[in-house]
Parts: sequence; structure tokens; C-alpha cells
Amino acid sequence: MMRRERAAPRAPAAKDDVFRFVFCSGDSSEVVYNRSLWIMGPTRRAKGCAEKNMFDIADASDGLLEGITVRPCGIYPRHLTLTSWVLTRLVLPTMEVDELAASMVALAKEGAGQTGRIVVHEVAKRMGREILGREDGKEEMKRK
Repeated sequence: MMRRERAAPRAPAAKDDVFRFVFCSGDSSEVVYNRSLWIMGPTRRAKGCAEKNMFDIADASDGLLEGITVRPCGIYPRHLTLTSWVLTRLVLPTMEVDELAASMVALAKEGAGQTGRIVVHEVAKRMGREILGREDGKEEMKRK
């Protein structure tokens, strides 16, 4: 029987050699699995478990994988009715789906950098608006 040799440890991957996995999670995801959660517990735990597993795999990859999670709160389509716009604005902090998409593509291309592994709603929205060239609120009202 042939014995398998263990591969020699690899040097850390160059920045261009990194595969970036960007996971769209949720604003209230909970990474601590045994914490008591009163609202949407199973959903929040499942998202947190997925995040933790992704980070564990990335940590064990010797720099070949970068795991990034984006935690948006409310996501809405570009063209809303006035009623749905008012309702979503009163209930949740929101961002348009194209703002979320722009920020996630940028994270996949460039990495998380200073934002860290977890990109919260406000940061993702700001990134998306900057990429799409939108000013806060003004561009949004013009489209309505």
C-alpha cells in the first residue's frame, strides 16, 4: 500500500489569487448559536451558522478564500409604488436591490478591506450609492 505524503505548507496566496465568497445574510443574524433569541430565532441562528462556517473554512484555507458577509436590513426593488415606499421606510432601514448588488460585486472584486468580514447595512448602502453615483435621498426622489 502506498502512503500518502502530506503536502508542504503553502505560502499565503497573493491578493489576486484569492477567491472571495460574498454571502448575503441578514441584519439581525446571530453567530453565537446558543444565545436566547425571542424574535425569528431559528432564521437568525441559521444565517449566523452559515456565516460562522464560511469564516471557519476561509480561516483554514491559507489565504486562498476570503469570506465576506453582507447584512442588509430591508431590500426593495428599484420601482416602488408610493404606498410600498412609505411602508418600507417607516418599518425598516432599507436599500435598493441595485445598491446591494453594486456593493456585493465591489466586495467580490476588491475584498472587504477596512470594512472587515461583516459588512453592515449602512456600510453596504453607502458603498452601493457611491458606486452608482447617487446622493443621499435626492436621486431617489427624482426617480419616483
